[in-house]
Amino acid sequence: MKFHYRFEFLLDLKRTARDQAGVAVGQATEAIRKVELEIESINADLVLARQQQNAARVGSVVVERMLATNRYEMQLAADIQGLKRTLVTLGQELQRRQQGLAAAEAEVKKLERFREKELDHFKAEQRRQEQIELDDRTSAAYVRQRQLQDRLQRRGISDSPGGIR
Repeated sequence: MKFHYRFEFLLDLKRTARDQAGVAVGQATEAIRKVELEIESINADLVLARQQQNAARVGSVVVERMLATNRYEMQLAADIQGLKRTLVTLGQELQRRQQGLAAAEAEVKKLERFREKELDHFKAEQRRQEQIELDDRTSAAYVRQRQLQDRLQRRGISDSPGGIR
């Protein structure tokens, strides 16, 4: 008899849900990484703009250029602040997805433990049935042997080394 886990379909569904939750966590992590790279890039642009403005201060000052550079720096700073807010939101989403992944993993583990218990019970029951069959065969063989000895004794034949009494 073959073992059949009655919740195998449910276990497969839970494993699929866990795998999808893992993909969702990966996507959130990737989104965070992209935003962090964008912040780094904007910070590099900001540093470059400040260096260019400092270099332009040597010599004659062009007011229009200074104002344009200041507006550009303010825009970059605003972009960074917006991305940092996005980063906070993405961090919260990542945390939510990680909790979902942990819950899905717990469900899978619970069903797998239950499956193992049922499999252990199934194997124990199989061993018990095999032992019963073995005991029955042994008992039947003993009864046949005993009956044979009784018949031989009635006929006067012994199973001793001499063969006849």
